[in-house]
Amino acid sequence: MSISDTILIHMNKNEYNNAIFQINTPRSINHSDFQTFSLETNIDLGIILFGFESSLPAGTHNKIKQLAIESIDSYFISQNLTNPLDTFESMLSDLNNKFFDIVKEQISWTRKINISIVLLLDNKLHFVNYGNNHLLLIKHRYMVDMIKEMSVNLQVPGKKLFDQMYSGSIENFFRFTLCNQATFDYTSFETTKDILSLLPIQNIQTQIEQLTTKTHRNQNISGVIIQKINNEVQENISEVYKSDEQPQNSIEKLIQTSQRTKKLLKPQLLPDILQIFKFLKKKEKETILKEMPEKNLPEKPIYKRFKFSKPSFNKIPFNLSNILLKVKHKKNKTIDIVKNTPQNFLYLWKNLKNKYTNLPKSSKYLLNFALILLLALAINLVTLGLKQQAKEKVEFYDSLIEQITSKHDEIQATIIYGDTKKARELLINNMNLIAKLPQNNEDRKNTYNMLFETNQKFMDEANKLYTIPSPLLLIDLNKFNNSVDPINISLNKNSIIALTNESIINININTKEISELSFTDFNIINPKYSIPIDTINLIYSEDGKIFRYDTITNSFAPTKTTFTYNNNKISDIGTYNNNLYLLDTTENQIWKMNKVGDNFSSPNKWTKEKLDISNATSFTIDGNIYILENNGNVTKLTRGNKKEFNLEKIEPPLTNTIKIYSETDIPYLYILDKNNNRIIIFDKQGKLVKQYKSDKFNNSKDFAIDYKAQEDSTLVYILAEKNIYQIAIEE
Repeated sequence: MSISDTILIHMNKNEYNNAIFQINTPRSINHSDFQTFSLETNIDLGIILFGFESSLPAGTHNKIKQLAIESIDSYFISQNLTNPLDTFESMLSDLNNKFFDIVKEQISWTRKINISIVLLLDNKLHFVNYGNNHLLLIKHRYMVDMIKEMSVNLQVPGKKLFDQMYSGSIENFFRFTLCNQATFDYTSFETTKDILSLLPIQNIQTQIEQLTTKTHRNQNISGVIIQKINNEVQENISEVYKSDEQPQNSIEKLIQTSQRTKKLLKPQLLPDILQIFKFLKKKEKETILKEMPEKNLPEKPIYKRFKFSKPSFNKIPFNLSNILLKVKHKKNKTIDIVKNTPQNFLYLWKNLKNKYTNLPKSSKYLLNFALILLLALAINLVTLGLKQQAKEKVEFYDSLIEQITSKHDEIQATIIYGDTKKARELLINNMNLIAKLPQNNEDRKNTYNMLFETNQKFMDEANKLYTIPSPLLLIDLNKFNNSVDPINISLNKNSIIALTNESIINININTKEISELSFTDFNIINPKYSIPIDTINLIYSEDGKIFRYDTITNSFAPTKTTFTYNNNKISDIGTYNNNLYLLDTTENQIWKMNKVGDNFSSPNKWTKEKLDISNATSFTIDGNIYILENNGNVTKLTRGNKKEFNLEKIEPPLTNTIKIYSETDIPYLYILDKNNNRIIIFDKQGKLVKQYKSDKFNNSKDFAIDYKAQEDSTLVYILAEKNIYQIAIEE
């Protein structure tokens, strides 16, 4: 027999309504324990749900439950929290180890437990799951089982009971339910959806109790439902469920609510056309059957009544001759009719005119009146036809609008539980429907624009794409020196170092002071790259020479290092452990130059296998080397050898990628897509994290990252045209 426990910890009560239900069937043994913990209402943390069901021995079951209670208490209740999400992850890691210590001697026990832990924090939902519980997300009449849809109910072997945590954004007027498998053993999915979506939250427990009183299953059912809702919406919802006649029980409430909903959705002052058609069709069928005479059906199958005769070949010439004569006769007759049509028409007209002239006056009046009536009838028929066409067009338009808007809730749900593939399919289908909308007046144009913008907003959300309309303009280099052409930028301590065609520009981020050092007196020809190392920047020129720029003293110094290979195209330079690396797309090679004092050694080949990096535009080093091509492909190398690595396909697709950046202590890869004016962030498994775009990033050339420069955000500096912009990215 299963044992079910649900622990609900209330935090920030003003934002949530909740209903708690736990049913023990008459024949079941009550092993369930239901506890509620409360905190001060001024602590704005969120809500934790813990659902636990097992078929373990009662002692082991209670031991696991107690561990969870103690962990929740020690991590969330007994201490002041600064970052609840980090605390949640730490608690899960601790529970993993403690749970595994209990079941490691009987590893088969892991197949006998169902555990779900949910954190509702601000406007975010975070959850982990092990087993076959259900986490239902409800909005209006749409409900999804996020655990089932995301395939997070797989049994994970080994120590990691909670292999992954899933997170998503939520809105007001969403309901969340955590329940065990017994919920759907007692009720169907559709009935459960009606109960959880239509009933007021206070009546859900009573409804489930009434549905389960007649069952005799030896099983428990337990759960909670949380509704995130603000006070204003709560008042409106309370009005919806008010009624002059109070139903006797929750089932009657459900039926009345459903009937009211159906009545509201039905068009007013219009008959139910479908019911009329069904009635008429039924009567017509009854009349036909009543009037149909009885016939004696043949005893043998119909096909046996046919008889076949052999063809008579000797009659074929005669038959062909007759056919040809008939065809010729019809052809001649048709030609005569066509030739004589004008004469026949003229004769008919004269004949009718003579007859009309000879008619008595009374007959003429009647005939004229009949013709007027006939003309009026024709005009009416045409008018009715035009009205019918207009009506059909309006109905078609309304049908398109309904199809488009009805998908919005489903699209939001698929985005929340991370099914971006399905979300994109729905959005593309919606976009095709929007394209069919007519725009023949101002109102329809506004409707089209509104739906298009809404769909595009959902598309951006599914693609994790955020638009920044007005990024902070840090400096306009054109105003500082209108003759310079910026090439790239880098960060060195508290300064942004901008390399131009004729100078180095040093911008102090804190004081906004700007200094410039010209290349004129140092014989630096066609500078290509500038990269920080300690308190200096290395400058690589087109002729293979390397210079040192001291950011503190604002001075240049040449090095004795020169990359002497002829006609080699260096696409990027980088440093790691104070060594210098050059990306050579001519030789399909990466050169490593070890640091020797203030200089560098002769270049050595770093890659150990043959590569095609002729289209590479940039690379970055964090111990591994990631090489970026202009089409968005990324090659990962470890100790000179290629490793399996692919970036997740994204929308819009990568088209002209010119820069990739990361470091050892940064868990992300940052990529600049020049054509789409955006910075894309991937994790180091190649999964998309976020995208940021702005029209201000037009003709972008380079960017620099100050990882976690602020407490909860990373600062990104983008060089576009002759401007340097700053944006903050939440981590």
